[in-house]
This record gives sequence, C-alpha cells and structure tokens, in this order.
Amino acid sequence: MRAVRSDKKVSIEARLLPSVDAHVCEIVYVCQIPRKDVGEYLVRAVLYDRDLIDNLRHKFRFNFEFDDEFVLFGNPERSKYKKPRSANRELYTRIPQELHDRLELFAHAMGGASIAATTGFLVTKAFETQRIVAELLRRHPPTDVHRRERARTLWNRLFPRAAY
Repeated sequence: MRAVRSDKKVSIEARLLPSVDAHVCEIVYVCQIPRKDVGEYLVRAVLYDRDLIDNLRHKFRFNFEFDDEFVLFGNPERSKYKKPRSANRELYTRIPQELHDRLELFAHAMGGASIAATTGFLVTKAFETQRIVAELLRRHPPTDVHRRERARTLWNRLFPRAAY
C-alpha cells in the first residue's frame, strides 16, 4: 500500500462574483503571487478569524465548533446558503486537508452549502475585512512604484474611509 503525503492538498473550484474576481486579479498583479495562493490565504484568514466568524453566526443553520471553547449555535429554520446567480467567475485553488476539513464543517453550518459556494462566500468576506487585506499586502508588499500605486487604488476602492 502506498503512503499518503502528509501535506496533500485538495482542489476547489470556487465561483466568485465578477467584482470579487477583479479584486483577486488586482491582488495577484500587485503582490505577484499566484491566484491559487491568494484563494488559500483568504480562506484560511477568514476561517481562523474568531471575530469574523462570530459576526457571521447569523447565517448558520447548524452548529459550528470554532475551537473547544467557542461553539456557535445555528438556527435550523434558516435557509441553506446558495451562491448568487451572477457568481460565474472561477477561482481554482488548492488547500491543505486540515483547512478543507474545517471548510467542510463551515459549509455544513451554513446549511449544507457546497464547498465551492462556501469558498466564494469566504473570499468575498475576506475582501470586506480591512485587516485581512492589510495583512496580505503586508506579507507580499508591492515591489515597484506602479504596483504600489495600484495597491493604493485597490485599497481606496475597497475601504474608502481608511488610510493605506
């Protein structure tokens, strides 16, 4: 029997809104990192952000266990999350198995939504969260003047009242 790699990754084809896909393309250009890495980073950042998950609890249909001490209770009367019809842009990403397992639990809490729809939802929420985008730009800073200017433009489009 063949051994299974401990760092095995799982493929996901998320569907994004055109506006969110444009933000992903801007980040890819500005930071010079692959699209799949942007997707993985944003999904991880949202799924491990306790405050953000707490703010999303109103969408939960079933319980979600964030960690041993923090369980968010769902309401079975809420409807299942469905991706918007206009979410027709693809984001292909590969995430580690441990992150995929957590994503499955989150998708179940959202009412049994698909992994791809949930990934698109999380990427959208990541672009609505200032500290996640700031940390991404801090980890992968723009390398030249033109890319810095594009990063500033993106920042002002996403967060008009916040300084870059």
